[in-house]
Amino acid sequence: MDKQVAVKWGQPLLSVLIIAGLVAYLWKHKEAFTDTLSLPYDQLAAMACLVVLNWAANSLPMLIFTRLAGKRIGFWANFFVMAAAMLGNYLPMRLGTIVRMRFFKKSIGMDYSSFVGIMMVRTLLLAITSSLFCGLGFIGLRLQGYTLPLAVYGLFGALFVGALAALFLPVSRISIPNRFIQGRLEKLTEAHRTMRKQPKAMLAVMCCILFQQLCFSLRLYISFAAFGVIAPLWLYIIVGPASSLLTFVTVTPGNLGLREWVIGALTSATGFDFQAGFFASTLDRGVMLALTFILGGIGIIYTIRKSSAAYGSSQNDENFVDK
Repeated sequence: MDKQVAVKWGQPLLSVLIIAGLVAYLWKHKEAFTDTLSLPYDQLAAMACLVVLNWAANSLPMLIFTRLAGKRIGFWANFFVMAAAMLGNYLPMRLGTIVRMRFFKKSIGMDYSSFVGIMMVRTLLLAITSSLFCGLGFIGLRLQGYTLPLAVYGLFGALFVGALAALFLPVSRISIPNRFIQGRLEKLTEAHRTMRKQPKAMLAVMCCILFQQLCFSLRLYISFAAFGVIAPLWLYIIVGPASSLLTFVTVTPGNLGLREWVIGALTSATGFDFQAGFFASTLDRGVMLALTFILGGIGIIYTIRKSSAAYGSSQNDENFVDK
């Protein structure tokens, strides 16, 4: 019983502690934050554009997967549903992801297991691409005389090898006697098998992820510069992709606070100021949150209207069949 209580309340408590720590740190260092911050409007606009470009690249893999599955959805529909999901993920239980799954189920008939399978494969490709990108940053920093703890090299090396092994796991050979479970498993691994058979599609998805990493790294460059910190390019190449791997872990809604602490820690581990990394990540979060509420709000309205239309259409079809 005690273990069940600990599991039930442990994650919410940790979430509260992380967010409270973020607020407390910013409050304690608010003068340092405001005194050193210098962000002209053109750089703020550049950050906003990079956020939108990042999201556009983030939405493209779903288009690739759906087209390969023989299903069609428009670019803007997919983009605004993703924006709605991002806003919804700041609510408990990753509500945005659930809304996105239901939208694809109603609009194009995508099975929930297929959707989860697509997200799993994308996460594997994200881990592979990010690890390679970070590896490039490690080499660059090393050549400039900076060193990192061996544990950091080991962590990203293990992540790369593990994700690569999972990607090439022969899932098609897995067979389960129960017909229902086998059917769910086939839906879950459909995207996995498709990527294995379509190397060009896999490369396209990885290029989208790489573009996301470049956009995020550029945003961090602007954010660091806004606080008067000019670090080697390699730092941004490491910190951006590394923090994007937090999709593996969802401790707080939208990973609020967690990403800021991780970027600060990574910045410190590479020999730079923790506070600079924390402030830069907080500034980037502020810009991203503003756009999340604007575009995500539009996306929620769009998603509700389209889902209602799809539901009404399906009801009419059922009534027609009954008659």
